[in-house]
Amino acid sequence: MDIRVNVTGSQLRMRFGNRYGVELMQIGGVTVWNGSHGKRVTFDGKDGVELAVGEVTTSDVLDFTVQAGDTLRVLLYFPSGCPVPRSVSATFGTVHS
Repeated sequence: MDIRVNVTGSQLRMRFGNRYGVELMQIGGVTVWNGSHGKRVTFDGKDGVELAVGEVTTSDVLDFTVQAGDTLRVLLYFPSGCPVPRSVSATFGTVHS
């Protein structure tokens, strides 16, 4: 999923939810990429996270400088055998520098 950044900052945090799911959602890994480098996103120090129906979680803070107008690509990995959600939404916040 590609995200257009509205603000400049030196860190970011992502929020993922399973608000409208009908079963457990398992995210095996998330990577954010800005076209020149990427970083793995963690959740309480772990690569992946499980979200119960209706649950929302926030990633750990990631040191990742962004400029207003940048496009970030967010890559999500769903483990084999786990149901792939019908839709994925995420909210991104930045720490202004």
